[in-house]
Amino acid sequence: MEKNKPNQKSNRKKWLIRIAVVIVIIFAVFPFALNFFLQRKLPDLINKKTPYQLQLKNFDLSLVSGDFSATDLKISTKNPNDKKITQIQGTIKKLKFMISVSGKLCSINRIMPTSFCCRIPM
Repeated sequence: MEKNKPNQKSNRKKWLIRIAVVIVIIFAVFPFALNFFLQRKLPDLINKKTPYQLQLKNFDLSLVSGDFSATDLKISTKNPNDKKITQIQGTIKKLKFMISVSGKLCSINRIMPTSFCCRIPM
């Protein structure tokens, strides 16, 4: 019986090490996977769930620093005849948000609209 106790501790230690390695790998890969997923799916999600059509050339999200940037955004209202929703049409060359670690908005840096028009229904 005494011989099984060290073996059980050894197995438990191996499992804990394996679990720790898997957790570290998940935290290392998750930001890159999320950025890749959002770059591919964000315009589709916005186009399906909102009354607006969105196109963007480049999208970058950094979970480590809290930065978000997008370039060459084009947004327009899908149905310009619908007077119940805000009518938006325009392009933005570069949009960049920098967010502090505490979650408060630090600054909205570099919004460069090329042309933008917005009509809010009354």
